Amino acid sequence: MVLLLVVEGKKPQQVRDFVKVEAALTELDASGPHSYASLTHQDGSYVQVAGGKQKCLIEKRDITSNTHWRAHLATARSRSATPHVLTFGGGQMTLAEDEVFTIDEVISIWRSFFDKEPFTTDIAWRDVTDMLR
Repeated sequence: MVLLLVVEGKKPQQVRDFVKVEAALTELDASGPHSYASLTHQDGSYVQVAGGKQKCLIEKRDITSNTHWRAHLATARSRSATPHVLTFGGGQMTLAEDEVFTIDEVISIWRSFFDKEPFTTDIAWRDVTDMLR
């Protein structure tokens, strides 16, 4: 199986091994030249991430149902009245408390997507299709 890996500021590449994907993800940095990436299956479904290290946003596109989803934790880590603002090469987004992920969590989610395996039960998906239209 070959997937398309696109990283901001780099040439898109076809990948067969998750090792290359993981290496690209660990290089992401919200304030650097590589602040977002996407990984696309041959059917057009994809996952994308913005940010890096300790503050990332993850979304996925399901081509079959023509829907767009944002990942969130089934249970938020903490409660904060202060919104999380993620500034990266693609712009700026305000994240809910339960939408903030570390790069290690991103790697785990992307591994599931890469392998076409179910996502872990601590991850839930919020339908944001209408918000993006």
